[in-house]
Amino acid sequence: MIHFNKDSNSPKISIIVPVYKVEKYLNRCLESISCQTFSDFECILIDDGSPDNSGRICDEWAKKDSRFVVLHQENAGVSVARNSGLKIAKGEYIGFVDSDDWIDKDMYESMYNAAINQNSDLVECGCLLEYGKHKVKNKLRRFKNKNEALKEFVLNYKHRVLSNGVCNKLIKITLFQNYNIYFPTGIRTSEDKLVSFYLCYYAKKISYINKEFYHYDLMNFDSAIHQKNSLKDIEQGIIVCSKIVTLLSFDDDFQSKLITTFIIQSRLAFLLQEEHRDIPRFKSECKELSKKVWKSFCRFDIKLLAWLYLTDKNFVADKLLLLRENIRDFVGNGK
Repeated sequence: MIHFNKDSNSPKISIIVPVYKVEKYLNRCLESISCQTFSDFECILIDDGSPDNSGRICDEWAKKDSRFVVLHQENAGVSVARNSGLKIAKGEYIGFVDSDDWIDKDMYESMYNAAINQNSDLVECGCLLEYGKHKVKNKLRRFKNKNEALKEFVLNYKHRVLSNGVCNKLIKITLFQNYNIYFPTGIRTSEDKLVSFYLCYYAKKISYINKEFYHYDLMNFDSAIHQKNSLKDIEQGIIVCSKIVTLLSFDDDFQSKLITTFIIQSRLAFLLQEEHRDIPRFKSECKELSKKVWKSFCRFDIKLLAWLYLTDKNFVADKLLLLRENIRDFVGNGK
């Protein structure tokens, strides 16, 4: 359990920034936080044992701006770093920013006003995916009610109403306190998804701002998003998704379809990667799902590939896979 810290001089918002090997990007990130039009915040920098100059940059910011607080710790991963920030956070609301990203100057003013005016436990904004000179809007569509939104969240469709990450959210600290929510340690993948789901599930009211305040930098190739998952990571992701599914009031048939979808998509995606392609392993691990493939929520091409491999039609499946990869390369090269 995480014990939270609060006193009469508490800021309205605590912004938690895990820091590891980001000396090239860190000043841009912290500058965007320091320039917020909403000034009543503290920024908690968790130096997670950075081997570069990131820790020193954090200390420099703390010296010149009293709103910045630094905690140095041995490297333990982003989940432990975020939990360390939560332990000392004093704000009424919590925000998270990744240290290689940046935010618009009116992000927290807009989100805090929405939280207060609409009495919301959680506020979410849109994001921009930054590929150097190219920007992609990550817009999220609306739904009739929270249950419908949570179902879409689980299915992980391209245009969902709630994003998997925590960085484009402003969260009332009582959500963490009342439901003992913290970032799971010991896993490298899907920890954001699990925490985001719990926060959205327990929030009595969620507000959405239709503006892309948060900028995800996808050009930092050392970041976790570019690290290839291991099979252990895939299995951990399946466990996380299964935990999410069992929390919802879905009937047994719907739960079965969801879990089948998670298993097929994650294992097939991993075992089809060229560097560790292992079709026999996929077949042995998923053989019992061959009759459930067509009832899953996978895309049609994934269903077809999985079914072909699971029913020993390897020649056709290999041709389809090659065609699929050639099309992806064709589109990716802009031809």
